Amino acid sequence: MKIGSNTYKLVLLDTNALREIVTNTKLSAKGFLQNFFSGEKLYAPCFSIYNVTELIPYKNIYKQFLDFFSTIPCLMIFPAKSVIQEEYCNYIKGSQLEITNKIANAFTPLIDNNSYNCKKFFYNLESNIKLMETINSEISGLKDTAKAWEKQRYNTKQLLENLQFPTNMIYEKFYTTQEKETNY
Repeated sequence: MKIGSNTYKLVLLDTNALREIVTNTKLSAKGFLQNFFSGEKLYAPCFSIYNVTELIPYKNIYKQFLDFFSTIPCLMIFPAKSVIQEEYCNYIKGSQLEITNKIANAFTPLIDNNSYNCKKFFYNLESNIKLMETINSEISGLKDTAKAWEKQRYNTKQLLENLQFPTNMIYEKFYTTQEKETNY
């Protein structure tokens, strides 16, 4: 990702990684900062809006997350539907997907407004009940999609076993096609 004249590599952190960093389990916060904020290469931590909403019920961890990630530059990816829609539009145009404010939001400790300050952004997000309901609904939808994909894999294995075919003949690219066609 290019910001100004600098190119940054994104480090995508899942909910568990975020929790480990902010609770400093086994000095993971120190290790994270040493590995990604020192040296010649530039890195930017990145997480999805889904990861953050998963932390909200855990008030202490959520507060630690807001405190920690409000002190460093980082990037939040918007809901999957926004990213997929933008990726599709770029595909139709024959252009490469760029990370813009249509699919992500950059946070920095240098600007203290509601859009670029991590803590203020999420406090405002929490107060928007309808948007939080939409995000939580999408999270549930993602879980249902994952279950559907796993069910397809299981059913294929069962079919092969019933026909007495070897199960090692499952072709993973088949699932890629199936997953693209899954509606949710």
